[in-house]
Amino acid sequence: MIETTGTTLYFALDTFLTVGSTSTSSEGTFIADNVTFTSAHSRPAYGDWKGVWFDDNATSDSLIKNSTIAYAGKDYSGTPNAALTIYKSSPTLQDNVITAAGDVGLHLWLSSCLLYTSPSPRDQR
Repeated sequence: MIETTGTTLYFALDTFLTVGSTSTSSEGTFIADNVTFTSAHSRPAYGDWKGVWFDDNATSDSLIKNSTIAYAGKDYSGTPNAALTIYKSSPTLQDNVITAAGDVGLHLWLSSCLLYTSPSPRDQR
């Protein structure tokens, strides 16, 4: 299990973060609260890095909340890539922002996912 809170994770061009990789056949749990996932490039651009990928061995205890994913979603080999891809898994996403994605912000692929957002101040009027 990997847990991180209140930090910024920088990703080099063409890199990605995988949780629960099928190549290792081991389960993975990733918990991120108030984390910024972003490009390490000095002048970030849309789709600099490939993004975050929850694979089919990611546990349902995985969670990203109050976080930002920026400049991800790199297109590779002519295949669009999402800033956040969920493949055959079911993490929870709560109050996140995906910005400056290269192609797609969120891709659910043979998956279910719990998505939560808090009411905006405008909704509370």
